[in-house]
Amino acid sequence: MLKIFKNEASLLILGRLLQLVYSFISIKLLTTLLSIEDVANYYLILSLIGFFSMGLLSPSGSYHLTKFNSLHKSNKLFSSFVVLSLIILSLLLLASPIVYLYFNGLENKTLNFSFILAIMFIELIFGTIAGSVISAFNMFFYRIRFIVYTNIMLFLGLGMALVLIFGLSNSVYFWLLGVTGAKLIVCCWVLFDFKRVFKCHIDWLYVRNCFLSKKTTCLALKFCLPLSISAFAVWSQSHYYRFYVNEYFDLQLVALVSIGFAIATNLTMAFESVINQYFMPTLYKDIDNESLNKGEIYSSIFNAVIPLYLSFFIFLAYFSPLALKLLTNERYSAAAEYMLWGVAIESFRVSLRLFSNVLYLESKTKTIMFSSIIASALLLLLLFYTLDFVLIDITLLPFYILIVTFISFMLVIYKVNKIIVLKLDFAKFFTIIILSSVVWVFSFVEQSNIVFDVIELVVAGILFVSIQFYFNKSLFIKLPK
Repeated sequence: MLKIFKNEASLLILGRLLQLVYSFISIKLLTTLLSIEDVANYYLILSLIGFFSMGLLSPSGSYHLTKFNSLHKSNKLFSSFVVLSLIILSLLLLASPIVYLYFNGLENKTLNFSFILAIMFIELIFGTIAGSVISAFNMFFYRIRFIVYTNIMLFLGLGMALVLIFGLSNSVYFWLLGVTGAKLIVCCWVLFDFKRVFKCHIDWLYVRNCFLSKKTTCLALKFCLPLSISAFAVWSQSHYYRFYVNEYFDLQLVALVSIGFAIATNLTMAFESVINQYFMPTLYKDIDNESLNKGEIYSSIFNAVIPLYLSFFIFLAYFSPLALKLLTNERYSAAAEYMLWGVAIESFRVSLRLFSNVLYLESKTKTIMFSSIIASALLLLLLFYTLDFVLIDITLLPFYILIVTFISFMLVIYKVNKIIVLKLDFAKFFTIIILSSVVWVFSFVEQSNIVFDVIELVVAGILFVSIQFYFNKSLFIKLPK
């Protein structure tokens, strides 16, 4: 395998492509095998898990990640996984009443509280530990193990879900049981493999001291609390809408909105990951070089990346109906409208993350946290305003999310402009928008068959590559010296 892939970048891109294939296959099977109500419940459960994962566990995992190297040098990294699992268990036990209160207040009683709680514990404990161990392999340059274990966890979960559904019943419970069961199995195996590879053991004295040390606890809380607040704010923008739709509309609409947004997000993240793997190492490598002008470095990167994103989102907006047709069951054709909203929202989220790199590298991350909190609070206010003063209209929901995402983006831009002077080529950006929009000419052709779809994709692909080649040459950036 190493002879085929001569560098680590190729391996990482392969891993990303496999994950993208998984996400497409899983959405197709999910929407084909399960009822619309079960698909809606699936996304509601994912959002509920995400509430605890993003707000409580992700900050702990991030803090743990910052200590990887020092823990590894002192031969305590394996013991730290025990500490992390005990912290997760404690947080989940404290958070369980929130889950109970949510289910107790539901008018939709189709979900089983005990089962969902069990799924949450398996997913959040074993899934988080497995992810941490797999990340440790990547940190210590065991790239093949990282890619293999990451994808085994995904595809094994999909396989187990299919076995349970075909063998027992087409239910969201069996789908989730298969996916989470795979994480439990992989977690046990990667822990065993990590212990074998690094020849480590559990230091129970270290585990005990982690919980008894006041200094360690204070340092961890100081690191985690701001991240936790920011994560809850991000969750409210990207997940809360599902509960809102479930409360004031119906499960079918939850499924349509969730599928439309999910496909837009998956395609965007796949494209963004490739862009980041290509361009970001250059940015992070050269930004500390004092002989280079920071403003010119940032400008060079942004002037190359922004045209790619502009073309991508224009093309994605046009091909949304086709993507939906290929990736879902025909019952979800009405989700095309929400996928278009999702594309618009993701365009600002990607832009926000792109410009946030400046704030991360200049250690000005408070702006990112405050922009998330402001956007989250504004979204909730807009939703409550809708309930109290105007008729409930589902089209207002994606519009509100778009508005608050744009505001969050503008707050970041404002801060970036105060820190550094960027020389962005707006004339080039405008020209690329015009040229990329040529693809919409196909919308005037009244055809709907596989041959025409293939021709559209081929012509669009040639147009996309031609535009980027002309404006970015071969996409190899020559940074200023």
